[in-house]
Amino acid sequence: MLKPPADAKPDDPANYIAINANSRYKLRITDVTESNIYSTFEVEDWTSGGGIIIKPDNTKPEFNKFAGTNPPTDLTGGYYRTLADGTFDIVMTSTGSLEYSRSLVTKAGDEIDWLTVGTPTTEQKDGLTITTFPVTIADATGKRPVSLTFINQAASYDPDLQTTLTFVGPEAAPVVSEVVEGHSKGNSVDVTSPDAPEATMVKAVGSYVSLNVFCVDGIADITSPTGYSVTEVATEGFTTTYRVAITDAGTAADNATIEFKNKAADSNMVTLTIKHKKASQPSIVANDNGSYTNSSYNDGTLGGTAGAVTADMYLIDGSTIYVKATCKESVAAGAVKVDAPAGVTVTEETAAPGIFKIEIPTATSLIAGTAVTVTFKNATDETVTSTLEITPKSAKPTVSLTDSASGAVTELDATCTVDLGSLSTNTFTLTVTAPKGATVDLTTPLTSKWLELDSGDTGKTTIAAGASETYTLKAAGDTSSNDDVVLTFTNTVSGGGDLTVTLKKKPTI
Repeated sequence: MLKPPADAKPDDPANYIAINANSRYKLRITDVTESNIYSTFEVEDWTSGGGIIIKPDNTKPEFNKFAGTNPPTDLTGGYYRTLADGTFDIVMTSTGSLEYSRSLVTKAGDEIDWLTVGTPTTEQKDGLTITTFPVTIADATGKRPVSLTFINQAASYDPDLQTTLTFVGPEAAPVVSEVVEGHSKGNSVDVTSPDAPEATMVKAVGSYVSLNVFCVDGIADITSPTGYSVTEVATEGFTTTYRVAITDAGTAADNATIEFKNKAADSNMVTLTIKHKKASQPSIVANDNGSYTNSSYNDGTLGGTAGAVTADMYLIDGSTIYVKATCKESVAAGAVKVDAPAGVTVTEETAAPGIFKIEIPTATSLIAGTAVTVTFKNATDETVTSTLEITPKSAKPTVSLTDSASGAVTELDATCTVDLGSLSTNTFTLTVTAPKGATVDLTTPLTSKWLELDSGDTGKTTIAAGASETYTLKAAGDTSSNDDVVLTFTNTVSGGGDLTVTLKKKPTI
């Protein structure tokens, strides 16, 4: 609708008349000519004209005020801040009955129930409907904003005729969460303690972690620690994704911190601590690859812990066991390095990284019972180590004089001297122990000799691995012979060493 000035020319712009809600307009025609219609307008508010009882019912609801004990405060950006807990009233003015809907400002989240609306009350005043909505707030801190949309029931399908109020709780510390698959290899973010999140990073240029930071009020400017950068990657709703990266490994300090502060109240913040990833201690465990087997006489049993392992190996040329030694950083060959002591060689199997062959090439290079230590080192930090302590053990059978017949027999290094006169009808006993088993000929060495076996021992020609046998000897019926009696206990394991027991007849003075 337009109103040209009285002296307007054809090319002059028209003066438009604004059409306002709740007003009435009267067009009074004052004169008519062949070329023109002359008229005047009267504009009158509905409530001031008197006697008008019909009014439009499809206008936009108007926010009137907050009332009650805990009214929100107005924020820039169209938000209203509430207390953490409390109640207040929303008073709306409309031309008809209202209804409302409740929704989160963002799609993500399920925190809508911190704001609830009770049963509204209405009253009529000056031809308008005044509706009061009671609102309850509970545990609002740190929650996503909630919107209340007020709808004129007669025009509920027209968004332009709806009024929305958005509410947010008190300023809160940001909330940090981990970005799945958002880190460079080997890095991680631990949010187990939300107030003290930790990032673990490999100390190298380009190493990074990613984290989501949720804060309704936004995040204040961030100061990056020396040697690090903090970059915004993306923002969705009230969550911003940041990437924390190492830009200078030389100056990037361990235990550096980054503060994420609420933009509206920077005393509300969360501090991320950055820890440098420490090299993991190599783990030494039993070999689980069936393609690699120990020497048959070594059982390969490991004792101790994965960082301090113990094992026994028999002193036989080529004695071998296999162990598995790995670290968390890598499963590739060379991820674990080894220092071997003299007399021991250690080789990683190239076809099976992490499987190590432990070998004693020459038995005489080590001393039975004297332990030696193999050191396994993490290749990324060779100061981080684990150990394998090897105790060499002799596989050779041993003998001891367990009954000397009251001193009739003396022993020195597997050689026994027998005083046959003192022995008379008594017996003496030898005990032979064979760690890996042994066999012995008990017939030939005693034929036509001055000693003989007790009848119960003549069948003890085999000693089981790890077992012992006792041999009881006595004077033979014919003691005229002076030749040494030599018993040879042959080791079941080739190269394990045999035992020779020499029995000498003490000369008669």
